Amino acid sequence: MSAWRRVPKWAKWSLSGFALLMLIGAVSGSSGSANSDTASTSASAPAAKAAASKPEPSKPSGDSTVNKNSRAYLNAMAICQTAVALVRAEITKNNGDVISLTDDATQARDICDSTRSKLSTMSTDHFDDEAAIGFYAIDRYKSGLNAVLAYLDNPRPTKVIEARNKLQDGDQSAAEARHKINERRHVYGLRAIES
Repeated sequence: MSAWRRVPKWAKWSLSGFALLMLIGAVSGSSGSANSDTASTSASAPAAKAAASKPEPSKPSGDSTVNKNSRAYLNAMAICQTAVALVRAEITKNNGDVISLTDDATQARDICDSTRSKLSTMSTDHFDDEAAIGFYAIDRYKSGLNAVLAYLDNPRPTKVIEARNKLQDGDQSAAEARHKINERRHVYGLRAIES
C-alpha cells in the first residue's frame, strides 16, 4: 500500500488546494510585475525594481519519489528499532523468565534480519550515503541481539559488553541516519520525518 493512500482525503484536498493557491500566486505575481499600471504608487516601484534586479533563488519543490523512498526507509528502520526497544524493556523488567527473554530476543533478531534484507532492496536514490548509515545501524542491532542470545545460551560477561556496545552503536548510527536523511529531504524541499 502506498503512503499516499494512507493520507486522509481531507489532507489530500488541503495539499491540492495549497498547491493551487501557490500556482495562482505565482501566476498572478508574475503577471502583476510584468504589467506596470499607472495606478501603482511610487513607493512600490522601487520595491518592484529591487525584486526584478535580484531574483530570489527558487526553492525546489518536494520530490515525491524522494519523499516516498526516504519515508519507507525510515519506517522500515523503525520496525527493527521497536523490536530492540521491546527486548530492552524485557531485560529491564528482569522478572527472571529466561525463556520469554530468549523468545523475544530471537523474534527481534529475526525482525532486524528481515529489515536488513528489505533495506538492501529498497530504492535509495538521492540518499544513498545516508541510507548506508541506516543499514549499518540495523546490522549493529542484529549483531547486538545475537550477542544477547549468545549470553543467554552461555553466560559470559564479555557477551554482555559486546551486546551493550553493539546496541549503543546501533542507536547512534540510527540517529545519525535519521538526521542525515532528513537533511537530504530538506534539500528536496521536504519536511523532516520525526521519530
